Amino acid sequence: MDLQPKQFPIRQNSGMYVVLNTDGAVHSVSSLFAAGGVIRNNKGEWILGYNRFLEKCFVATTELWGLLDGLLIVQKQGYNETNRVADALAKMALSSGDSLRIFEVSPIRIKEI
Repeated sequence: MDLQPKQFPIRQNSGMYVVLNTDGAVHSVSSLFAAGGVIRNNKGEWILGYNRFLEKCFVATTELWGLLDGLLIVQKQGYNETNRVADALAKMALSSGDSLRIFEVSPIRIKEI
């Protein structure tokens, strides 16, 4: 099984953001797994899709392959991380030491971003 993500030519983005949707699937008879996803622009228009056959594995592994492949493809396409809100939330965790925090209301520091 080829576990290396496929390489795509890098396209420079023009300030737009992209949305990555991923999922995993299992065949009910053969119990074989596959992962896939779609990358769309900020208008919901198709940029590209992908999939990966995984044979037999755990459901969580399938979901993670779909996410990993998608993130690697997005990076190769030239879309760099510019999510300041998620970055700020991650940095907050470094100073708090909590294992997981869920915010039902945006923290004051985040509202300013």
